[in-house]
Amino acid sequence: MRRLEEDDTSGGILPRLAFAGAVAGFGAAIVSMSLFGVMTLEPVRASDDVLVALSALDSVAFFVLLPWATAMYVIFASVLMLQTRAMPPWLAGLGCVAGVVSVIGGTWLFSGDPAGGVSGLGLLGGLAVFIWTLIASVFLIRSATS
Repeated sequence: MRRLEEDDTSGGILPRLAFAGAVAGFGAAIVSMSLFGVMTLEPVRASDDVLVALSALDSVAFFVLLPWATAMYVIFASVLMLQTRAMPPWLAGLGCVAGVVSVIGGTWLFSGDPAGGVSGLGLLGGLAVFIWTLIASVFLIRSATS
């Protein structure tokens, strides 16, 4: 990350926002996995209304909060990459596209259709964010060793 910090003209706000998005994404993942785990426990003795509420909270945390938080991480990190020119511009562009697709995918909440095509975009965006993170990590590791 020092390679990106050298030419940062934002005063450090872009790395902080990217880190905040990564932390928020991790938190949303933990919450959604915990909700899913509670619902799948065998001895759960809860009414159907409670299980439906837990399922709805799980869907919102996993399919809305997680994509939006990871989009925050990827978009701000990509803008920082573009600003500093420390990494290839195509990687920053891929990150911006992945972030926007993730945000669009998280808007299924407003249509109320979690099985629609918009939520599929969210999954595609999440996969793109994962691939972007792997590629960016390889670039950062290679630059640290040289």
